[in-house]
Amino acid sequence: MDDNALFTDDIRLAPIPEDFRPPRLEAYRGTTDPCEHVQGFEAAVRYCHPDEATKCHLLANTLKGEAFNWFIKLPRGHISSYEHLKWELIAHFIGQTRMIVSDMVLANIKQGERESLWDYTNRFFAAAAEAEDVDSAVAMHNFRRGLKVGDLSKSLQLAKPRSNPELVARASQFMLLEDAESSPPDVSGAKQERKKRKHRGDEPPTTKLHYGQKSWPR
Repeated sequence: MDDNALFTDDIRLAPIPEDFRPPRLEAYRGTTDPCEHVQGFEAAVRYCHPDEATKCHLLANTLKGEAFNWFIKLPRGHISSYEHLKWELIAHFIGQTRMIVSDMVLANIKQGERESLWDYTNRFFAAAAEAEDVDSAVAMHNFRRGLKVGDLSKSLQLAKPRSNPELVARASQFMLLEDAESSPPDVSGAKQERKKRKHRGDEPPTTKLHYGQKSWPR
């Protein structure tokens, strides 16, 4: 399809001024924040004073790759103004790019060589709680991948959890084992440590583990 046909006639048929010299514009491929692209685009064309139709064509010409494939699949005569095109672009790609960013953040969390399982799990789920629209299967994969080699990583490799609650329950079991192995056999001391953790708010959740807008029941 001719990408010009996606505009209404008043935009499609409007002539571009002969003396107009377009500025150098960054391409947009649909893998980064569309708001940033639009802001950069508007800053670049501001001093050229393009009319409505010219702005539409200029923005459309910056679309490459996945963004261009989305654009050419729009209905014929669909885009009626620059604002229309801008907000269609943002609405389509904003959720996808935020998910990519969130996934990348979780994928980069790794358990330190001397970091306890408790600290790693706490750090991972704290980041997960700040992430937006992360698929639970992706989160579980990133949690497993970030673990250093040990009993829990081997257990998750042999029998992958089928749900987030199952993952949390399994991790909790190994946290208790790790805590027991690293503590002296002093029952009263262990009780005191648990009381300290509870007082600090560090005690493992006994009901729910919140993940973004979702709750992972234990």
